[in-house]
Amino acid sequence: MLPPLKSPVTFTLSCQTMVQLKLRISALARARRWLWTALILGCSIATASAADVEYYGVVKSGVYTQAVGSAPAPIGTNAFQFISFVIASSTNAVTNATVRLPNGTTRQLATNIAEGLIGMLASGTDALWLFSEEFATLSALDAAYPSSSSLITPSRYTMNMWTVNDGYHSHQLSYAGASIPPTPTILNLTNAQAIEPSQDFTVNWSSLAGGLIPRVVYFTVLDQRNRMVLSSPAPFTEGALDGNSTSYVIPANTLQLGEAYLGTLIVLQPALPNTEYATGLIGHMRTTSFPLRTVAPPPPAAAELREPRMDGEQFVFEIRLQPDQRYELQVSEDLRQWTTVQEINWPMNNYLYRDFNVQGSSRRFYRVIAR
Repeated sequence: MLPPLKSPVTFTLSCQTMVQLKLRISALARARRWLWTALILGCSIATASAADVEYYGVVKSGVYTQAVGSAPAPIGTNAFQFISFVIASSTNAVTNATVRLPNGTTRQLATNIAEGLIGMLASGTDALWLFSEEFATLSALDAAYPSSSSLITPSRYTMNMWTVNDGYHSHQLSYAGASIPPTPTILNLTNAQAIEPSQDFTVNWSSLAGGLIPRVVYFTVLDQRNRMVLSSPAPFTEGALDGNSTSYVIPANTLQLGEAYLGTLIVLQPALPNTEYATGLIGHMRTTSFPLRTVAPPPPAAAELREPRMDGEQFVFEIRLQPDQRYELQVSEDLRQWTTVQEINWPMNNYLYRDFNVQGSSRRFYRVIAR
């Protein structure tokens, strides 16, 4: 995101304006997840000054999940969303915000939102105003929030913003020329269930090209703790993806053996922005999440018990093992009932064990099991 200007300034800048969105989805029968997307529009700004509002906009979104051997399908219920947002430059810069729909009705945006279907990632001092509504089907979303792309009679949304320093602003956003992008489809999802982490792996998808305005594509990988493992470069930077991209390479040693991951591919189709005041954004978004899995690690080396001996009243022996591998040392007096007496995770291949409890035992058996 472009940093807010702290004092009035005039400049000329050809840029690609980015608003990052954080989209929570439910996929693969797992807990809700947050994943990053970016809504980027090309713009040419002739003059700019510090403003109470940095970005505002309207996005219609569809969230899909793709299982192995299947085409992408909408996630459960409420896979389709309408989102209207305002990003203010500071907590108290905006006092109210609404969006007027093409039919003249109005929706009220709210602030101080801890979480929601869409969250905006802005700078540390920014404040988010948001309205969102979910739908079970695309037709229901379109009926409530039309997005005609006709150049003659397009669907128009009006953002109304009451600001502390800039006064009242009302600006239109038009869906003219904004087509719905295709839903991303992963082509080699079967192979992606047995990734060898020590080698590069290329994720391939169907063509996402088209539209009057170039489409933006963004790729991410999350681990099972919902942590970002990998993301493609920021759009319009070196190596960034666009509508002509059909693959992305997960570099060797990015993933871990025997782990499951969640991949996400996002395609965005923007319409022209409104730069009369701040930057107004409007567009369509499609997201597909899909499973990624790496091959299982090789079985650990078996431990070897060596050099048993008495050392005073202690029974001592050495254990040859695989460094940094977890083992359990177990003891038995009848070879039927075994008790774990110690867990071993040792950085070297030789571990010395002393048994202080041999007195009073007529016999004791030992074994080490790799875990």
